Parts: sequence; structure tokens; C-alpha cells
Amino acid sequence: RLTDGNVDGLVNTRLDADAGHEIVQCLFKCKMRISTLAHTNNRGYIGMWDKAAAHAGIYFKDNELLWYTGGASIALVAAVVDTWYSVVIFMDCTGSEAVIWVDGVLKLAAQPCLIQDIESFTFYTKLVSPAGAYTFDIDDLLIVDLTRKV
Repeated sequence: RLTDGNVDGLVNTRLDADAGHEIVQCLFKCKMRISTLAHTNNRGYIGMWDKAAAHAGIYFKDNELLWYTGGASIALVAAVVDTWYSVVIFMDCTGSEAVIWVDGVLKLAAQPCLIQDIESFTFYTKLVSPAGAYTFDIDDLLIVDLTRKV
């Protein structure tokens, strides 16, 4: 389990693909929860980054669990504090799309992901006000690279 221990940025973990072997298709699965949602802009974020520093991701903010890509956020579910959410994302960067399930329910089908490939996954907290106001946890993380290797 990754946990931030109530410290801003403490969950600041990164998984990188080997150079030249970026992920183009993958299945991403995890459980995630947050202890407080009452503070504006506080968030626990899981991001998928490409070489051009474009990113897509899923995060908590202001009572919602949201999908982010291309500068826009889409609400997936109303979030409840200290509740585990099971998240599954299928990413296909060749078709620039993501399919997202939360707790076994399809939330977004063929949603644009607007990244070319996945060079890294990041997991971090961003606390704006007040610092240390919540805990962000990630558990049962699974990433399966489905990129065709030639």
C-alpha cells in the first residue's frame, strides 16, 4: 500500500518504462481512497505521462473522483471519505482512448486520453489548504503492459 501519511507530497512515487519501450496499450487497476474531501483543490492523483509531458490521470477533488486529460476533467463518481474505490482503466494510446470502470461499473467508454504513449506512472498528493488535511491511499496496484512487441 502507498500512503502519504498526512504529509504533502509524501506519496510521490514514479514507475518508469524502459527507454524505447514506452507503453502504448495497458490495463491499469488499483484501489484508492481519501480521508477528507472538504478542502478545495486537495487531491490524491494517479497520472500517466508521455514523453511530451502530456498526461492523463484520475484524482479526487471536492467530493468527486475525476478523470483528467487534455486540460479537462470529467466526474466519474461522487466520492465518500474513507471509502475504497476499485478503478480499472484500459488505455489505448494508438487510438487515443481510455475505457474506465469504477467499482465494476463502466463510467467512460472510448474517452479520449490525449497522450501518445505512457512513459511513466506517477502517484502523488497535492495539498493546497490546509497542508496535511487528509490521507491518500493506493492499494492492490496492477499494471499490465499490453503493447505489442515486435
